[in-house]
Amino acid sequence: RSATEKQKMEKLLELYGDYLSDNGQTEEAGLAYSRAGNDRKALEAYQNSSDWRMAFAVARKLQLNEADMKQMASEMMDKL
Repeated sequence: RSATEKQKMEKLLELYGDYLSDNGQTEEAGLAYSRAGNDRKALEAYQNSSDWRMAFAVARKLQLNEADMKQMASEMMDKL
């Protein structure tokens, strides 16, 4: 694929992720954001879906520091 096609696909996936998130399908939104390369939005979606495994996988990819990881764990534990 050309760079332009890749950018269009990433934008489409991000918009689809927004649609899914707006409709309460946050785990699926996380997948779409991940495929789009938007790890920040993916992390937020996984946190909202209480999918702690994927949230921590993305957090490691983003190289969050230890304090942020502990904060995220605490917030997610409160949702369970």
